[in-house]
Amino acid sequence: MFIQLPGFDKKPEELDSDLERWIYLMKQLHLIQKRPAFFNNTAFRKLFNVTEIDKLNPEEQKMYKLTIDADRNWRNVISYAKYEEKLIFAETLIRDTSFNDQKIAALVGVEECFVRQVRAKVSAYD
Repeated sequence: MFIQLPGFDKKPEELDSDLERWIYLMKQLHLIQKRPAFFNNTAFRKLFNVTEIDKLNPEEQKMYKLTIDADRNWRNVISYAKYEEKLIFAETLIRDTSFNDQKIAALVGVEECFVRQVRAKVSAYD
């Protein structure tokens, strides 16, 4: 797919999706002074916050980056814990029930391919 930025003529109030907002942003970024209200989701807020970091002195930038790293690490720990919880739940259902992959995926809240991978691992160890 190709996007021709000069041909993208939508106005901010006409943007219906994040894809259109990204295209608009790519075309208009050099003109934007602050984050418009319609760029309110997390990804857009992060993008506009990056420009504010450049205004910090070196010590403030270092502290900011340490804070971001700590937050990222914490999110990774939580994410991994949730993954482990789903993995253990799926393994238990595979071992202790006769549920098919579709039912297990629905109960665990994962895709069927995840259940198939877990089932293959469980079968290899049993």
